[in-house]
Amino acid sequence: MDYQEQKPKFRRAIAFDFLGVVAKHDGLPFSSEEKYIEHDPNFEVVEAMRQLREKGYKILLHSTLAHELLEGYVQKHNLPVDEINKNSDVESGNSGKPVAHLYVDDRAFQYRGQTADELVEQIDTFKPYWKQ
Repeated sequence: MDYQEQKPKFRRAIAFDFLGVVAKHDGLPFSSEEKYIEHDPNFEVVEAMRQLREKGYKILLHSTLAHELLEGYVQKHNLPVDEINKNSDVESGNSGKPVAHLYVDDRAFQYRGQTADELVEQIDTFKPYWKQ
């Protein structure tokens, strides 16, 4: 058996944030985890997840919300999710963020080599799409 046959095959993983991406956000401040589980799924994001999964991507759901609540939401809405808050294909010492090729998040900010002043200005004025 040559080396290529022994190498494990990993799918590229895409990690989707739950609130504000997979589930719609109402813009209200945090009150309880259970409240957020009541939000409707974002149809466009769920459709994108389905298409990516069909292309062979591994779909991860990540959130600060309790695992059990997220599992219930995934089952209730039949979401195309392979794993929640982890990627079992890749060993990592940090259990707080799953290893992924790409992260889709409504509160993410992409660093693109900005200067410190540009970075501070952009972070200081950042708003998620549902607050604009």
